Amino acid sequence: GINAEYMGSEAGVPPDGGDGSAVAVSRQAELVRNAIAVACVEAGSGTVTPATLNLSYRAEVCAYSFVGRFVLYGSNSFSPEEALGQGHRLRAAKARGWSCLRAAWLEVMQTLVQRRSAGVRGRTVAKRACRAEAAIDEAMRARTLVRTRRLAAGAAKAAQRQRVLARRLARTVRAAEAALAHMCVARKLVEAEVFRWRRAEDRAREAERKAAAVEAERLRTARRRWERDPARTMGELLHGPPALLGSG
Repeated sequence: GINAEYMGSEAGVPPDGGDGSAVAVSRQAELVRNAIAVACVEAGSGTVTPATLNLSYRAEVCAYSFVGRFVLYGSNSFSPEEALGQGHRLRAAKARGWSCLRAAWLEVMQTLVQRRSAGVRGRTVAKRACRAEAAIDEAMRARTLVRTRRLAAGAAKAAQRQRVLARRLARTVRAAEAALAHMCVARKLVEAEVFRWRRAEDRAREAERKAAAVEAERLRTARRRWERDPARTMGELLHGPPALLGSG
């Protein structure tokens, strides 16, 4: 069997080309037949002809967004015109939405297409309405099941990501709290050290002040003792008190 969309593109016909009319379909089918004939000639064997190949054709249309399968299949046909026509109808219906595509697919599956020649293996059978609708409903159920599973998997992944983010946030908060606690302890240690340094500085200044007062008192006492010393000479009186006692 040959995919009608593929064979059309190989023959130089765009997959969605043409307006879907009988003339456009006939022209495309003729291009397909010519391409097959050229391929048989290039094969280099006189026994291989389009008639001996007994090819069948089938339209395939991508419909993954509607049902859980990549392509919708038309009916197998011995005529490329029928396969191309079904492909045009399915693609045109797909552009109008799922309801139109469903109706067109149902019609295509119930279409009785051209059969193979007598004695050739394989057959093309049109589906009954109930079987065609069952096939469509089964495809929709499969699509719904796949979508439900994907949504459930997405929700599970989102929940897992939320749990991971929550754990990361909790670790970050704990680390921030620990860092803040360390900063508070370090600040207290620094403040205590500054307080001790200031107290030591104050004690040093107080000790210097007391030492200076003691020294001043010592000098005043020594000066008074010198001034009251009866053994002083006239030269000492004229010269004044010794330099170590200050000038008073």
